Amino acid sequence: MKAERLLHQRQWISQNGRIEIKAWCVSCPVLPCDHEYRYSLVYIRDGQRVIGFDNERGKMDDMLYLGSARNAEQGTPANARASRG
Repeated sequence: MKAERLLHQRQWISQNGRIEIKAWCVSCPVLPCDHEYRYSLVYIRDGQRVIGFDNERGKMDDMLYLGSARNAEQGTPANARASRG
């Protein structure tokens, strides 16, 4: 079964910055994720990705910040506070 696009939106939030979100329903989970959605959410400023969240195949739920990738769960505010003690 082909992926069904659920959402694709771009919104300019400043003269040089935009947010883009894409979501699809897939017939089986995008491994190693256990949900049946493929998604991408990104903030782009001056043509460069500042921060993004996605579940690219083989990477699980992923957060990218200024070129550095980490598991999205590790990048949550709650986990950041917990890691500081």
